[in-house]
Amino acid sequence: MFYDFYNEGDWVDGERRRPNTWSVTSQIQCGWRMRLIDAMRMNDRTFEDLVEYLPELTATERMFFTAIYRGDEGLVRTLLARGVSVDCVQLDGNPCRGRPEAAMRMPLDHALEHGHGTIARRLLDAVGSGRDLPGMHPECVRAAHGPPGLLRVCRRGAQVVMRELIGPSAIMRSHQHRQRRAMAEAVYTVLQSSHVHEVPARCFDYERPDLTQAYLVDLRVPGVLKECIYGAGALFELAAWVRHDDLAARLYLVGMRYRGSSQPQQPVRRFVARAVVRTLLRRYVKTYLVGFYWMELGTQRRYAAPDAAGFEADMAAPLFTEGALGA
Repeated sequence: MFYDFYNEGDWVDGERRRPNTWSVTSQIQCGWRMRLIDAMRMNDRTFEDLVEYLPELTATERMFFTAIYRGDEGLVRTLLARGVSVDCVQLDGNPCRGRPEAAMRMPLDHALEHGHGTIARRLLDAVGSGRDLPGMHPECVRAAHGPPGLLRVCRRGAQVVMRELIGPSAIMRSHQHRQRRAMAEAVYTVLQSSHVHEVPARCFDYERPDLTQAYLVDLRVPGVLKECIYGAGALFELAAWVRHDDLAARLYLVGMRYRGSSQPQQPVRRFVARAVVRTLLRRYVKTYLVGFYWMELGTQRRYAAPDAAGFEADMAAPLFTEGALGA
C-alpha cells in the first residue's frame, strides 16, 4: 500500500505539522477500498476471490436491497431505524480483470441508479454525507464506485426520472415532481461530499502500471477529478427542470459535459451557462469580501491599544509615495 500524501498530513521529524482534515469514518472507508484494491489488482485475484473477501449478506440486508430496488420508502425507513448497515455490499455480475467495483453495489448505488431520490437522500443523511464539519472536509459517501463512476450512476438515475411521462392525475404528477426534486437534491449532496478516488500509481511504480492508489477528494473543489465525464445531458436537464442553479454549476465545474446524443436543448444550455457565470461571480465577490474583512480586522487590532509613538509615525508618513503627488 502506498503512502497517502493527501490524507495523512505533513510529517516532519515524526511529528505532524498540518492536522488531518478528514474524519475517522472517511479514513476507514478509504482504507477499506485500498485493501480491496490490494486484494483484487495487486495479487491478480479473480471474481471468486472477491466473493470470499466480502462478507455474506444477512437476511435483513437482502431485504434492505430489495426494498431499495422496488422503491419502498416505508420499509427502507423502518430498516434504517432498526440499525441496518449502509455499508453492506451486493455482488452483481462478473467484473472484468482489475475492476472489482464493476460488480459491487452498495445501497446508495442502487438508489441512485434506479432514480429513487428520496431513498438516496435518506441514505446520505444516515451517514452525514454533505454535512459541513467545522475545520474539516465533509463526510465521505458510502458507495462502491469512485466519483466518476458514481456520477455516471447518477446520470442513469436522472435518465430514469426524466424519461417518465407526467401522469394524467394530480397525485401522479405530484409524486413524479417530488421524485425529480429529491433526485436533484441527492445528486447535489453527492457533489457536496467527499469521495474515495482511485488513480493509477504509475508515478510510484513503473514496473506495475496497473497498480492503483486510493485517496480522499472533496468534490466541492473545481477540477479535482482532472477528467471530463461526457453524456451528462440528463443531469443538466434535471437541474434546469427543478431550477437548481447550484446543481447545474457544480456539475459543470466538477467536469460533467454533454456531447453527442445527450446534447440538451438550447434553453437548458443557456440555463447551465448562466448558472456557471453566477456561481463564479459569487465566488469572486466572496473572495474579495473575505480579504476586506481580514484587512479591516487587522486595522482594528492595530489601533485597539493606542500607541502615541506609532500614531505620530503614521501621521508623519507621506500620504502619496508614487506618481505626480509622491513626496
